[in-house]
Amino acid sequence: MLELHERYGIGVVTRAQHEGLEVVGYIERALEDATREEMIEEHSRLGTIRVRAAAVPDVPLYDKREELLGRVNVVVADEFDERGKRLVGEDGK
Repeated sequence: MLELHERYGIGVVTRAQHEGLEVVGYIERALEDATREEMIEEHSRLGTIRVRAAAVPDVPLYDKREELLGRVNVVVADEFDERGKRLVGEDGK
C-alpha cells in the first residue's frame, strides 16, 4: 500500500480490524485524545445513518523485523442507525 502511494500518489482505504495487529492498538490509544466529528449521511442501502469520525495523523507502520516502513494518516469512522445503535455486517461484526 505504501508503495502505491509513493510511486503513483494513490491514497488507499483499507480496514484494520484485526485486534492482534500492533497498529490497531496504537490507533485505539491515539483515539482516546482525538476530536470526533459527527455527521448524518444518506445511503441508498442503509437509509439515514449517523457517522462519528476521528483522524489520527502520522501513524507508524513497521514490518515483522520492527523496521519502520512508513507513516500513514488514519481515519476511523463508526456508523450508527438513527437511534444510536451501532451498524454491523451480516456476520454480526
